[in-house]
Amino acid sequence: MAEKGDARLILLIVLFPAAWPLGGAREAAGQDRSTDRGRAVVPLTGRQLTQPNLLMLPTAVSVIGGLLLVLDPMADSVAVLLDTSGAQLMRFGGKGAARGEFEAPVSIDAQYGSDGSFWVIDGALHRATAFSYRRGQGPGLSPQRVVPLVVEGDGPIAAAFADTEGGFVGTGLFQSKRFVRFLRRGAAPFGPSPPGSPDTPVQVRNHAFQSALAPHPDRSRFAAATRYADRLEIYALDGSVVAEARRLRNFDPVYEMKARQGRPTFAPGLDLRYGYIAVAANRQSIFALYSGRNHLEAPGTAPYGAVVEELDWAGSRLRTFGLDRDAVAIAVDSSGQALYAVVHEPLPAIVRYALNSSGRKGHR
Repeated sequence: MAEKGDARLILLIVLFPAAWPLGGAREAAGQDRSTDRGRAVVPLTGRQLTQPNLLMLPTAVSVIGGLLLVLDPMADSVAVLLDTSGAQLMRFGGKGAARGEFEAPVSIDAQYGSDGSFWVIDGALHRATAFSYRRGQGPGLSPQRVVPLVVEGDGPIAAAFADTEGGFVGTGLFQSKRFVRFLRRGAAPFGPSPPGSPDTPVQVRNHAFQSALAPHPDRSRFAAATRYADRLEIYALDGSVVAEARRLRNFDPVYEMKARQGRPTFAPGLDLRYGYIAVAANRQSIFALYSGRNHLEAPGTAPYGAVVEELDWAGSRLRTFGLDRDAVAIAVDSSGQALYAVVHEPLPAIVRYALNSSGRKGHR
């Protein structure tokens, strides 16, 4: 079982991997550097919503009932609620393990059309906390419910969302399958095992193939976008693959396995290529933030993306957008008219991009 300090460290590596480049022998697969050169890229110019110094180092954003929720783990209060103009409505969620506090918040979950209710998933504390916001309420936001997300081996959770049966679906540094259903009766691993050599422990391979998740609003299926590979797959909740997007460059993680405190761990190198940094979805489309770079080609900026692929729920590409700056996370509204991005340079901020229907057909 991983110690709590180890879990925090692993989550920091997951969120901010640029600080841990290592060298050494590699496990690699599919390093074909061909590109999808036929894509037509729609350039987008963003409008910065937030004022300077409002955010410390945000990692996630979500549209919550017409508002924006941002996770800012380096700040004293790690969650900030904004209106769509970027004005701060409130901050909440101090650092710690008490009810309503967070150690390593990794993802936000809210269904489109919600009334302001949402979940925040803490990957180190292994729990989901429900909140509900009503316009005009006081300055604080108290948790409505806390659900433990317990998994064998206690590996950190990288992302999770609520299903329609009172449980949760998550991915993380688990010891069996790529995904887990967190149910009242316990955790149930499902889906495929992570790719790679059977001589490499599953937990290490799950770290290498860690993914961002985006559920369809009806929760019948979800998109899994792999961070260190150009793999984007759509799964049903029974773990079967519904669709796979055509790969852009056909690369998988390149990494070394090292021992830390007697346990095998994932060790990235400068040649580790980043694939999909984040993913968001609405009823019509999946939006995936893509890098395609490594630290040798783009020192310091490889873990960010400036390309957003729009796909349908059959895995076909609809449009490719080029952002005017690098982003680390994205969200989309239910209408598909607005894309929100978390950027870190020149200052941490939330940027809004206006989308329209032009170019939607014919760019598959």
